[in-house]
Amino acid sequence: MKHYYPSANTFYLFLIPFLILLEGVNYEELDAKDPETLTEEEKVALLGRPKLGDFIKIQIRIRESKEFKVSISKKRIICN
Repeated sequence: MKHYYPSANTFYLFLIPFLILLEGVNYEELDAKDPETLTEEEKVALLGRPKLGDFIKIQIRIRESKEFKVSISKKRIICN
């Protein structure tokens, strides 16, 4: 009896917006403030905030290497 398994798989990962607290910076509070009352440090913090770009879907393809396949085949021969 032979066992077959896929030697390549493809996964998709969808990115969504998220809330990050970095070094005590609360972006929700900064967004709620009037832009004219922001300090220079708060303005810089807003500029460095991570944001979602144009690409929100990532394709991840995992393929079995030839070296791995050869080593598994050798182990099967030894075990049988």
